[in-house]
Amino acid sequence: SMEFSLGTRRRVCRVSIGAFGEGIGMGILTNTRLLTALFLLAVFMGAGPGLHLINPDLTDPHVQLTTFGLPTIYVWGLFWYVIQFAVIVIAYRFVWSQRDDD
Repeated sequence: SMEFSLGTRRRVCRVSIGAFGEGIGMGILTNTRLLTALFLLAVFMGAGPGLHLINPDLTDPHVQLTTFGLPTIYVWGLFWYVIQFAVIVIAYRFVWSQRDDD
């Protein structure tokens, strides 16, 4: 764990790099490497080359272009954006929190 203090105030921002000795639930939520990897995977799969995995072959006579009534490519992008948003919220709540040093 690294500590950074700014100015003359006694505010300390603690950054946890991995959580190996804690309970499994909290360790997953505070594991910065896992959150970073998941975010990068979501960026890669959502708006990057991952789109080629679900892009339909238009020469196929039985091509399905919609999922849940929406274009499949749109649902794919939304799914990965939800993953990115979830990672940001988890990091905000459990990793980036600032604590006052008493």
